[in-house]
Amino acid sequence: GSRPMPVLGMEVAWEEAILLNFSAGRRFAQTFVPGMRSRKLGRIINITGADEPLSMNAAVPPNGAVHTLSRLVGGDGVTVNCIPSRIYSVQIGERLLPTAEAQRAWPEAKCPAGYIGKPEDLRVLVAFPRSPRARYINGQVIHVKGGVRHFSH
Repeated sequence: GSRPMPVLGMEVAWEEAILLNFSAGRRFAQTFVPGMRSRKLGRIINITGADEPLSMNAAVPPNGAVHTLSRLVGGDGVTVNCIPSRIYSVQIGERLLPTAEAQRAWPEAKCPAGYIGKPEDLRVLVAFPRSPRARYINGQVIHVKGGVRHFSH
């Protein structure tokens, strides 16, 4: 749900981004976390967008709130991890790679892997945090972006 905007953006853009990028996850957590906590077992894996904003983007601030949940439920056997990714989607196709030339040029210039990720590139990382072996992996942000990074953190 990337929502790039000029300067501070319009109120409607912020509301849409918060609804899509934060409220949906909050509702999910409110519905399922109580059962996870009572069973002392649960896994939440959030596929998020960029956490390295290059410009004002209303999809980025909700990511921080999503990451915070791990601290609140970790003692109850529930883990919460986030995976910012650059995986091909309709939105990526329309906004970032709308032409065959863009689909060739962007990965060549920006992505060390040399291609835009596909869902199968994300699958293995989504599967592991769900396993019993991942019980101590909590509150992590693990990038699946083919090496596309803008900051050193």
